[in-house]
Amino acid sequence: MRGTKRNGNFILCLLINLILNFEKSVPAWILLIAHYVFDIPIFWFWIALACWILSIAVWMGFIRTAVRFGNEPTPYRKNKNPYSAKGAYTDNDKQE
Repeated sequence: MRGTKRNGNFILCLLINLILNFEKSVPAWILLIAHYVFDIPIFWFWIALACWILSIAVWMGFIRTAVRFGNEPTPYRKNKNPYSAKGAYTDNDKQE
């Protein structure tokens, strides 16, 4: 598969992933509502929101690292096909 030469912006990709995974932030929003209704401390909302954002950022970092290690170029291998257009052997490699 052909790789691209563009590297995506991490922040832009993070924002798109946050939009796509918005339903996983519901506990944080419930805690925000509970802060106004039941007067619980608001830091629980911020902790839940930070956990949501950090979990997505860590997952993106893991995937980005896996892709970088998986896209190593294939090392050059000598052509051993006797029917290829250039032939299997060069002048230095001719068999006697």
